[in-house]
Amino acid sequence: MTTSDDELRRMLEQTLVPPLGVTELDPSPVKRATSRLGDTAGSISELYHVNSGLTPAGATRLLPEAAVKTVKDFYFNTAMEGAKEMERQRSNNITDLRAVAPELERVLAPCWTVPYVVPALFAVDVLVVAAGKLWKQVPGAPRLIFESMWSDEQTVELSQAIPGSPDLTGPDRALIFITGAFARTSFIQGNRTYRTAGLSAGIVAGALMQTCFMPPPMWRPVLVENFVDTDVNRLIRNDGTDRGALAILAMSKAPVLRPDAATQDHHMEASK
Repeated sequence: MTTSDDELRRMLEQTLVPPLGVTELDPSPVKRATSRLGDTAGSISELYHVNSGLTPAGATRLLPEAAVKTVKDFYFNTAMEGAKEMERQRSNNITDLRAVAPELERVLAPCWTVPYVVPALFAVDVLVVAAGKLWKQVPGAPRLIFESMWSDEQTVELSQAIPGSPDLTGPDRALIFITGAFARTSFIQGNRTYRTAGLSAGIVAGALMQTCFMPPPMWRPVLVENFVDTDVNRLIRNDGTDRGALAILAMSKAPVLRPDAATQDHHMEASK
C-alpha cells in the first residue's frame, strides 16, 4: 500500500504544527504543582523518593557500623596519603590552596577545620576554579589536586548553562562546584545514595556560604541549584552517573568599605 503525496504532506504538517488538542508532554513546575492532587501517577521526584525509602528488610542489608567506618577511613586516609605522596614527589598536580587562591582560603577552610564538614566530603567532592585550572579540594587539608584546565570560554559556557545567570567572568568572580560522589557513596548507602549526597551537599554549601558573611565580608555568594546538568557536568569532567554536579557556589567580591564609612555606618545603626 502506497501513501499519496497529499497524505505525506498532511502527516508532515502534523509533526511541525501539532493540533490544538495536543497534550503537553513536559508541563511546567507550576502546572505540575497545581495538578498534584488530581494526579495519580505522581512525579519523577516522588517516584525516586518512594523507591529510595528504607524498608525493614532493606535496613538489615545495610553495612554494619564497623564496615562503614572501614570504608570511610580508607577513603580519607587514602586521599590524605595520596596528597602527601604527590607533594613528596613534587608533582605539579597538587598545590597549596594559598599558592593559587589565597582569597578563597577562608571560604574553603571548613573543608579541613569544621568537624561536621570534613566527614560530609565522603559523599561529595568540592571542585574549585583557580589560576586557570579546575581543582579538587583534598578533604581534611588546605590542598588542591588538579582535575583539568579551565578557560574563560568555559566560564562563558557555564553562564549559558545557568538560566538567568549574570556574567561570571572577571577577576572579581569565583566558582566552586559541589558534586555528588555517587559511586563512592553507594558502597554504604545503596538506593539512598542520592539522599545522602544531597544532604552532604547542603552541609558543605551552608558552611562555605557562612564564611562569606563573617566580618569583614570578602565575598557575596549565590548558591545555584538550577542548571543544565549535561552541560555543567561536561565542563567539570563529570559523567553525571558516578559523579555529578549538585550545586554551584558563584561568588563576587564584596565591596571594601573605607574605615571612615564603616565607622559612620556603625554610628548610624547605633543611633536608631
